[in-house]
Amino acid sequence: MKALHLSTRTLLLACALALVAILGLSLLRSLQRAEEDNIRVAHTYRVLLAAQGLHSEVADAQSCVRGFLLSGTESYLVEYQSALDAIPETQRQLRQLTLDNREEQSSLDEMDRLIAARRRLFPLAIAYRRAHGVAPPPGAVVTRGSGKILMDRIAAVLDGIVRTEQGLLAQRQAASRQLAANTSWAVGISAVALLLLLTWITYRVEADFAERQRVERDLRSSRQALEASERLMRGTFDNAAVGIALAAPNGRWLQVNQRLCDIVGYSKEELLQKTFQQITHPADLQREVGWLDNFNKGAISTYSTEKRYLRKDGSITWVNLTVSFIPGADGRPERFIGVIEDINARKNAEEALRAANRSLQRSNEDLEQFLYAASHDLQEPLRTVSVFSQLFVRDYGNSFDEKGRRYLDIVMASSRRMQQLIDALLAFSMNTADVAAGIQSVDFEAVFSQAIDALRSQIDEAGATVSHDPLPTVRGNALRLTEVLQNLISNSLKYRRPDCAPYIHIACIPHGDDWLFTVRDDGIGFEPVDAERIFGMFKRLHGGDIPGTGIGLAVVKTVIQRHDGRVWAQSEGEGKGAAFFFTLPR
Repeated sequence: MKALHLSTRTLLLACALALVAILGLSLLRSLQRAEEDNIRVAHTYRVLLAAQGLHSEVADAQSCVRGFLLSGTESYLVEYQSALDAIPETQRQLRQLTLDNREEQSSLDEMDRLIAARRRLFPLAIAYRRAHGVAPPPGAVVTRGSGKILMDRIAAVLDGIVRTEQGLLAQRQAASRQLAANTSWAVGISAVALLLLLTWITYRVEADFAERQRVERDLRSSRQALEASERLMRGTFDNAAVGIALAAPNGRWLQVNQRLCDIVGYSKEELLQKTFQQITHPADLQREVGWLDNFNKGAISTYSTEKRYLRKDGSITWVNLTVSFIPGADGRPERFIGVIEDINARKNAEEALRAANRSLQRSNEDLEQFLYAASHDLQEPLRTVSVFSQLFVRDYGNSFDEKGRRYLDIVMASSRRMQQLIDALLAFSMNTADVAAGIQSVDFEAVFSQAIDALRSQIDEAGATVSHDPLPTVRGNALRLTEVLQNLISNSLKYRRPDCAPYIHIACIPHGDDWLFTVRDDGIGFEPVDAERIFGMFKRLHGGDIPGTGIGLAVVKTVIQRHDGRVWAQSEGEGKGAAFFFTLPR
């Protein structure tokens, strides 16, 4: 843009100078032509004056001769001689002035002969007057018509020359006027064009000046913005919460921030004297060489890894390193930019968490073994109580009154209830202990079919309808997922309304990174405040009115959680049905 403006401005200035030169040359040529016309006009006037002078001199000579002839006064002859002497010089001037006009030169030749003839008659007439004392008579040779004829012919020749010169004068005056008019127009048009061009040049100069000022302002603003950006980048680099470094292809640190120095325990000056290989843990160094080779080969553009640095005090610190490169002219890495995040605390926490998980796993295993053993150990005294209660009723039942028999029935019912609870507890420990085992692709359509087959008698007894939408394939333990769906459908069958056949529907939709399953029924429902409590072990909202151990939903919650899913329930209140939701990863 600057070059274009400069070229345009130069072109405009060249046009202005060319126009001024053309105008000057035109004016000079006009002045020269005007001068030439003036010379021609003056020349014409001199020719006219000479012709008129010659005519006057010849006429004066004739008048003086006539006066002498009539009066005899000698003074007339003096004037006659003076006029006669002037005639040759005037003739010479007139011939000299008309050298460029061949026609006038011919007329002058004739006029010279006529003047010479007329001059020959003058002395004869004078001599006659002096001899006789009177003027020659009209019939004398010296006066016989020849004088008048000669004068008339001289006058005619001179008149022809005068008319020719007057014609030339008129033409030259007209040409001079036309030249003046043309010059005026040319000067006017050139002046207007020059004024417009100068105006345009002025406008362009002012516009260029304004543009230059704007560019200078923009440059100042850009410079200020760049300085502010540099300050910001420098401040960001120096005060970043992570370590940032610039390294050469050989691994030598070129620039480091304070946070990196804090991570590795070196000062900036000390760190800039080292390479990253020198502070890398030997076990991680081989990987560093590998990614450096890949960078130099152009195989990768970024690299990220967790590694260990050797601090100045000899301790080891874990960092998360992300590296990218700045290419040179040949496309190969010229500089490396590294972002170093201190993850030592996280690594320590992860190790502590792994240790806690191992301890928890051992505790869970011990708890499961205890629960299994306790369930089996509780079976024996419970069976003893149950068997001897039955024998007692058989052998001594008739010995009790009604109150005693009622007490005995309570003992036997409690024994059976205790047996159910122990069986449920044993099933819970068995069902939740091996969820992680046997993880595979599971067709939920098959899970649904197996759950329905297991509950066929309960469904038929309740006259229930169980429907479902298309169900996906998931990753999980097929047996435990079947128990989940079986427990949820069984729960809906048990908590149905007594006045109508239950309707249960299973749906599934994508939900973010999960599948969202819904088991919805039209049963008796529950109060919203109990939505969390119903998943607790042995938690039953309706007491002993509805059979069950209160452990089915606890099993559902544990199995789903061990599949990395969530489970929850919703209901708008008693008699308004319930919906159970659970998620499984996609």
